Amino acid sequence: LVSWSTVREARKLGSLGGLDTRPYPLFFVTNLCWTCYGISIGDLWLWLSGGPAAVVWLYFCLNAVSLMSQEEGELQLPNSPTREAEGLLFHPRSLDLPLDLGHLSQFYRKRHIQRTQDGVVAGLSFTMLVSFGCSPWNIPGLQFLDSVITLDMKMAAFSAVCGLLSALCYVLPVTRLWTLIKRRDASSIFVRLVVAQMLALTNWIIYGLLVGDAGMYIPSALGVGVCLARLVIKCAFARNSPEGGGDDVLEEVDMDSVIKRTPASQIGKSSPLSVLEADEDRCSTLGNSSLFGGVAVPSQSPEGLNLPDLTPSLKEQGVYEDYLKWQAGYRKRRRGLLHGASGEPIAATGMSRRAVLPPIPHAVTIGEGIVMDITEHYQD
Repeated sequence: LVSWSTVREARKLGSLGGLDTRPYPLFFVTNLCWTCYGISIGDLWLWLSGGPAAVVWLYFCLNAVSLMSQEEGELQLPNSPTREAEGLLFHPRSLDLPLDLGHLSQFYRKRHIQRTQDGVVAGLSFTMLVSFGCSPWNIPGLQFLDSVITLDMKMAAFSAVCGLLSALCYVLPVTRLWTLIKRRDASSIFVRLVVAQMLALTNWIIYGLLVGDAGMYIPSALGVGVCLARLVIKCAFARNSPEGGGDDVLEEVDMDSVIKRTPASQIGKSSPLSVLEADEDRCSTLGNSSLFGGVAVPSQSPEGLNLPDLTPSLKEQGVYEDYLKWQAGYRKRRRGLLHGASGEPIAATGMSRRAVLPPIPHAVTIGEGIVMDITEHYQD
């Protein structure tokens, strides 16, 4: 229930706001398995703790799919005009930033919508299969199997499966801890949920020791250790982790190590044709289906504009954490808390969706900068 108020607020605002929903299907399946196990052994406390929790996590999964489906996941306008290109967005038609990160956010959003849906369906199927397999079999002609595989053996196997799922729930975050340490940014860690998990797991350790069920106290002990590690990382990088679970400004990929940036004072001096005649050996990888899990991400780069391969750099720096930051920025846009590149407030409705440059051959220049044509609007 710790996440209840956060998810309800996200529903009102129409955005997850940087809330990491990747483990939601696994939490749902784990609680559902413990509920079925509690029913099998007649444990009222397991049923009371697992049943309502499974319903709540299913509710969270449904809301996560709904919110990810409707949010744009694009970048906000920078607050400071001193940023690259005098406040230009990461847009495929900007002259100095070579990657369309907006399309990359769309890729992550679609992929995790599908993963959440598949996780819920697969989890339900798995739970029904395990529940039947670990129950008494009253199948004509196969009664002898009940004497070979006793009910105690089935319950022990059921407990082990539930314990394994619990271990996965609380140990899988370890795979992201090193990424958070390298980035020195723990904004994706939801402190209230981690603390609640640690307290609940401590109680399950005590209960598991009292009833002598190793399937309860062993994975719970591992989970407590992981929760402590996450809290330590959160405290260590507290200054880099704004309250609310996400920074409102995207942490930029280190483009300087990949391609030389064009100084803001030089933008507009280069001929558009010189940009279009760039080295043909450098090309964008967003449309390559061999990358990004076999899904081709369409590129909107102008025809003839060749972009460098940034895939290794993006994978190294953990792009999904940046996508969570985009969600946080999108939530603030809906709240109407953002300001444009010149410091003007942006309304929650009828605001500029993105700053779009005119086609490069027809770019209008005044002095040393490019005038952005902000014409696209949307209504909530």
